[in-house]
Amino acid sequence: MALTKSFDDLAQNRAANDPEFAAALRRETTATPPLTMREALRQIWKAASYPIRGNEDWRIAARMDAEALEQAGKAVPAPDDPPEFAMWIAALRDPRIPDIEREDIMSAIYDLFDPDRS
Repeated sequence: MALTKSFDDLAQNRAANDPEFAAALRRETTATPPLTMREALRQIWKAASYPIRGNEDWRIAARMDAEALEQAGKAVPAPDDPPEFAMWIAALRDPRIPDIEREDIMSAIYDLFDPDRS
């Protein structure tokens, strides 16, 4: 007789008895589709357009921007993504990019996603 059960057996037993654990296990085992470059640019735009109303908002916006740029590094091109998207992401992730070039890229991203600028 084995002294310990396998990890899979233990996980299945706990999932059967704990619905929250079962839901978490399903989330972990569900494959998420890769982030497309268009979606990565949309996240960058959302971070850049986050409303700054108080001191705490600056920190939230900076964290959103850092997370969006980090995730953008893992983005893959979709069939309908233009090649400019890859160049924009690479440039925005480069801390040495001149401010004027960063502003030009962000302006293009705003033109792409901001409904008020259409």
